[in-house]
Amino acid sequence: MKKIAVALLVLISTVYRSQSRHELDSLLNSLKKNPPKDSQFVKNCNTIAYAFNRINPDSSKIFTDKALLQALKLNYKNGTASAYNALGIYYHLQAKYDSALIYYERSSSIKEITGDKKGAISSRNNMGIIFYSQGKYDKALQTFNASLQKQEVIHDTVGIPSTLNYIASVHYFLSDYETALGFYLKSLDLFKKINDKHGLSQAYNNIGIIYSEFNNMDKAIENYLNSLKLANETGAKDLVTTCYNNLGTIFQKRKDYVRALEYFEKSLTFSRELKITEGIAFNLERIGQVMEAQNKLDAALAKYKEALSIQEKAGQVYNTASVLNSLGSVYNRLNNNSEAVICYERALKAAKQLRSKNLIAQICQNYAALLKKNKDFKKAYYYLNQYSALKDTILSEEKNKSMAEMQTRFDTDSKEKEITLLTKNKDIQELKIGEQNENIQKQKVTIYSSVFGIALMLALAFFVLKSYREKRKANLLLEEKNSAISKQKQILEEKNDLITHSIEYAKNIQDIILPSDNSFKQ
Repeated sequence: MKKIAVALLVLISTVYRSQSRHELDSLLNSLKKNPPKDSQFVKNCNTIAYAFNRINPDSSKIFTDKALLQALKLNYKNGTASAYNALGIYYHLQAKYDSALIYYERSSSIKEITGDKKGAISSRNNMGIIFYSQGKYDKALQTFNASLQKQEVIHDTVGIPSTLNYIASVHYFLSDYETALGFYLKSLDLFKKINDKHGLSQAYNNIGIIYSEFNNMDKAIENYLNSLKLANETGAKDLVTTCYNNLGTIFQKRKDYVRALEYFEKSLTFSRELKITEGIAFNLERIGQVMEAQNKLDAALAKYKEALSIQEKAGQVYNTASVLNSLGSVYNRLNNNSEAVICYERALKAAKQLRSKNLIAQICQNYAALLKKNKDFKKAYYYLNQYSALKDTILSEEKNKSMAEMQTRFDTDSKEKEITLLTKNKDIQELKIGEQNENIQKQKVTIYSSVFGIALMLALAFFVLKSYREKRKANLLLEEKNSAISKQKQILEEKNDLITHSIEYAKNIQDIILPSDNSFKQ
């Protein structure tokens, strides 16, 4: 029995899964404010429906119905298409594939009319996933390849890695592990580029399954744990469920049945909580296998029958064949040979219809053991040869080597890209440092120039001030000298005036004492 995780919707993984609890509460509150006549009401209901799809499918259905009813009243085509897609998811999760296909088809058709190319491709991919679940691998590949071509034309960087993941999953179920790993690694690389944690979780999980098929358990666990970490970070309970199931498978292969059951029970609990029909059946079969290994054959038989009933109702051809193979094994051990033969024949018919080499090989191996016990050596030899030939084809050393080289190339490319990025960042950092140093030097020059200029100005001001003071001092001295000279001149003039007056006075006296010449003449 093999388990693989495939994203149910591109739309969920790229848009709606990121809604936080706070954002959901905010949207729920906004519904009370926006009347049903508003198109925003439809958008909010659809957003809530998608967010609840992986948490509480019943709540999701309630909000989807509200969105659809109002969108139809408003003739709001985008809202109608989104609601149809959400309904498709709801029925898809419950393995009601006919109903899911109808709603996906309606959603895709409306999106084509409104010009929503990415949305139309998303709904088509969801239909492809159903074909894949039904074992219609040719139809699934045709759908996914058509989607990939359209996405490449419109450069849909978000949708392309998911579609590559789907294509890889189909090749996985066809036991073409080398091709599957190639697509998974491409998908992983693209998810890394857009930092899509949900997509990365899917890719890591699926790569882990490939390594598990080749019994490289350490590498498988490494990828599963990477997937589980990211699934918990994004709150994707469906992927958490898948990781638990696959980790349980690892411990089952190692015959650590206690830990295997622990993981299977966890996965089953989540599957029941989310009402993921496929997950419930997967885990029931796994638990049955552990019980069979512990020789609890009746308990194992009950689990297998419950799982078979679910898978048949869901129309899961591959999974039905897998459970029939497990049932054949336990009937063989219970010596109910007739029931064992019926189970193996039914399982083999379905597996051949699907062209699943690995599943055919498993059934042939178990059937050969039953025939040998019944001493039908001719048929036992035939089926044993079939098993050997298929296993050699699937697990050839050349393919092992090729896949190892593929992983090495991917790791090398990733490291080279990382080194290139680090080198680029280093160069940018060096340029920034160089620029900073240059700026610092310029600042130093500016500072030194400013300091020198200021010093020069201060010196000049000092000399000007000194010259001014000396000149002023000289002028003061000159003024003092001039003032002294003026005073001396004034004194001299006063003395001269005094002398002049004295002479005139003396002359007047003389004139009085001595008569004039005229007097003498008289």
